[in-house]
Amino acid sequence: KVGRNYLEKVVKLTWRDPGSLQRQVLTKALKGREALATWDEYGMIDDITDGVVRIIHSAGRDPGATVTDEISYTVVDEALVESVVVFEPGPAVKP
Repeated sequence: KVGRNYLEKVVKLTWRDPGSLQRQVLTKALKGREALATWDEYGMIDDITDGVVRIIHSAGRDPGATVTDEISYTVVDEALVESVVVFEPGPAVKP
């Protein structure tokens, strides 16, 4: 279970994807969690509802606008989450 203490944190969320499809001879096909692809998502967890975690990767707005009108995000069932690493703020890096 992903705790609510992760809300509004920038994280690396590692999860197992049941959507990977492979053609394989059944006797050689992987089983269980071994058969699931692994994803690392980087972003901010902004919602956890009904056992589903939403992680925002980016947000944008048109020139001159002050309100975000587009976001890129991923939703993941908590049961598929393997780990969450929180990134801590550090000193600013000057370009």
